[in-house]
Amino acid sequence: RLGRQVRIQNDANCLAVSEATDGAGADCHFVHAVIIGTGSGSGIAIDGKAHRGANGIGGEWGAIPVPWMTSEEFPGPSNWLGHPGAIDHWCSGTGFQADYLERSGKALKGHEIMALKRSGDPVAGATYEAYASRLARALAMAANLMDPDCFVLGGGMSNVDELYDDLLPLMQPYIMSDVYEVPIRKAKHGDSSGVRGAAWLW
Repeated sequence: RLGRQVRIQNDANCLAVSEATDGAGADCHFVHAVIIGTGSGSGIAIDGKAHRGANGIGGEWGAIPVPWMTSEEFPGPSNWLGHPGAIDHWCSGTGFQADYLERSGKALKGHEIMALKRSGDPVAGATYEAYASRLARALAMAANLMDPDCFVLGGGMSNVDELYDDLLPLMQPYIMSDVYEVPIRKAKHGDSSGVRGAAWLW
């Protein structure tokens, strides 16, 4: 109908392409870009190109259960596919808010929970610690499988500055290496990165 070629990728792959091309991962051969917002998913860019995989599901990290669950966590809440304990629920901003609601009985936004955590509120602090642990384990699993040159975080929870100091030490016990040094960076282009990545498909 348009009389021209159309190129399509999912939002996480577009984020990865944008950040690998001229964003936070521009100096990296292999970028694993992770969205931690309303939902949670990821995309892969290799040399600035989206990695789709044989069936178009390359990088669908969010569909996997959070690894190394504790007995208290198991089996975990179900995601939209009905699978318990999945990354796309627990590592999203929505999952962060749901966990705080379960612990406190109060429905707050992510930035409100973080403000309480920073003021010393123990329930908010415990909610953040659980979230950071789950995200770190999920990233460690990706590190063991793919060993990317960098991780780039996008979505609302990527604005939580504490994560950039806390994630790597929390990942280390689950990494299959004595030494693991990989940058974990905030998306340079923010909420515009997915749209920019769609343009970079050309």
